[in-house]
Amino acid sequence: MADPQFGPRVTIPAPSADRVVSIIVQNWRMILLSTAVMLTAAIGFLMVVGLKYEVSARMLIKLGREHSAQPVGANESVVPSGRRTEDIASEVEILGSQFLIERVIADLGEDFFLGTTPPETLLQKVKAAGKAAIQGVRTAISEVQIFLGLTKRLTPTEQIIAVLQASIAIEPVPKSDVLVVSMTTPDPDSGKIILDKLLLHYVRHHLEVHRTPAAHEFFEEESASRRDAIDRKQKEVNEAKQRFGAGSAGDQQELLADQHSQTMQSHAATLAEFSRLEAEVRFAREGLANLPAEQRQARVARRSPAIENLDVQIVELQARRESLLVRADPSRPTTRDVRDLDEEIARLAALRGKQLTFVTDSETGGVNKVHQDLESELQVKQARLKGLTAQLETLSQQGAEQERELSSLREAMDRERRQERELALLEDSYMLYAKRLEEVRVSQAMDVADISNVSVISPPLASVLPVWPRKKLVMLAALLVGLGGSTVTALVLDLLRPAVFSRRDVAQILGAPVLARISETRAL
Repeated sequence: MADPQFGPRVTIPAPSADRVVSIIVQNWRMILLSTAVMLTAAIGFLMVVGLKYEVSARMLIKLGREHSAQPVGANESVVPSGRRTEDIASEVEILGSQFLIERVIADLGEDFFLGTTPPETLLQKVKAAGKAAIQGVRTAISEVQIFLGLTKRLTPTEQIIAVLQASIAIEPVPKSDVLVVSMTTPDPDSGKIILDKLLLHYVRHHLEVHRTPAAHEFFEEESASRRDAIDRKQKEVNEAKQRFGAGSAGDQQELLADQHSQTMQSHAATLAEFSRLEAEVRFAREGLANLPAEQRQARVARRSPAIENLDVQIVELQARRESLLVRADPSRPTTRDVRDLDEEIARLAALRGKQLTFVTDSETGGVNKVHQDLESELQVKQARLKGLTAQLETLSQQGAEQERELSSLREAMDRERRQERELALLEDSYMLYAKRLEEVRVSQAMDVADISNVSVISPPLASVLPVWPRKKLVMLAALLVGLGGSTVTALVLDLLRPAVFSRRDVAQILGAPVLARISETRAL
């Protein structure tokens, strides 16, 4: 499309693949020269820059006494469950600490790190000059940063620490207890010495870090304290057993329980006898009340045999009833047997009321013999009744005293069992602390002998070939940069220069068809 003020607008077409090939062919000398320059610069860089080798060592972190947990309670035992990820991470932090690096520097001295070997050959002199130039540039940049306040000025020791921290790497091997300690250094022999010193100080520091301060004194005091507690508790147990004589509290409780059972049985039998005799005394008094003491006529009366038979049956039934009541539980209602006995006693009493109390045997003058005999019999029964009352009181006191003794024995048995449990717990606690004390003694003996659970399975070894710089990678990068950079430069220059090379370009730029073409002729 034409601009009415400036004429037709010129549009530069995008280069096609054929055009790109044509540009490369036209500028092949410049591309080859640029590539040669880049390769030459890469070769010069490889000649000037110093080679760096990798020195590495391998360590095995075994599960040992340093990682066994200490008991936190008197009755707690610890069973290690295996290596933890935190243990390996802790060892990595200890191994890479600045403290160990400072110890290595203190052992080897600053001159070991700052000293340089003077160059002898021409190549070495060229490399030394290149390194000096690079170091000068770095120093100038550092001075500018210090001047601007972006960083601080480091002492020689701090510079050595920074270089070592940047060159030392610690990596755990996956799914294992192995640590790989590596270091990149231009001098492999010096790297071996540095790593060897680092591992030596790490093993010593490892023992210091995992050592428990005052552990021996703590476990020794705790063991002695629990031993004294065991002696005191054993003395209490022995004194408690001596109070019961030859037998234990359990044996005496069993014997006393048998005696108490016999006492209660005797009490029940005596109570039944007392009830029967009390009923007989009551009936005798009733008989004396109805029987005159003197008989004026020659008439002798005696109790009716039917009445006596009924009285005997009633007394026996009442004795059986009292015996059932003694054996029965007071909190429970009256049993059916007691109700049956009450009914039978009531029936016999009603029958007795219908009978004559006395019958005439003979009639004489003088004292009533029946009254006299009945009165004598009543006195004997009353005396017997008083004896039974005293016997019941004695048996009741004996039963109460035996119950108090049984209660005291039960409490004593509870105390004895509690003391035995406490004694067993103290003995378990003592054995635990004694075991830990022995482990601390063994650990201290191993510390004195520098025996640790950390072992070097592979000493510091240097790589046969340098790990930096990677020559093939540098040369390949120089080749790609030379070819690619020169090609891109040629294309950019061609795009910035407005020229046409075909009828299509002319038609695209002018917006009009091409009517004729003049062939190119070689000048004579």
